[in-house]
Amino acid sequence: MLPKIVALLFCFPLMGFSFLTEFNAEFDNSARIIISSEDLVGSQLTIGEKSTEVSFQDLAKHKSTNLDILIIRVGAGSYLVSLSKFDQILFKTRVILDTGQTRKLRVRQ
Repeated sequence: MLPKIVALLFCFPLMGFSFLTEFNAEFDNSARIIISSEDLVGSQLTIGEKSTEVSFQDLAKHKSTNLDILIIRVGAGSYLVSLSKFDQILFKTRVILDTGQTRKLRVRQ
């Protein structure tokens, strides 16, 4: 019995652990933009051509600071990001992202 176990353990490295190649893990490789500010609710956020009003449900669930945190998933590319409130632009910048990258933007109000 012991020789069979030793032979089996010896064969796994020789096979290159080929049985592990069938493992399909799904990874989220999308790029992210993280925006933090004192008061994001009610602001108008524009990323590229898409515009939306930030609501309380859009904010990140965890609160480690006194800041509102908004996490947006986007594809790789270049985006013009602007944040406005009451028709006044609070923040405007161009962000270039590659797959899996994260950019943190801090907006002071």
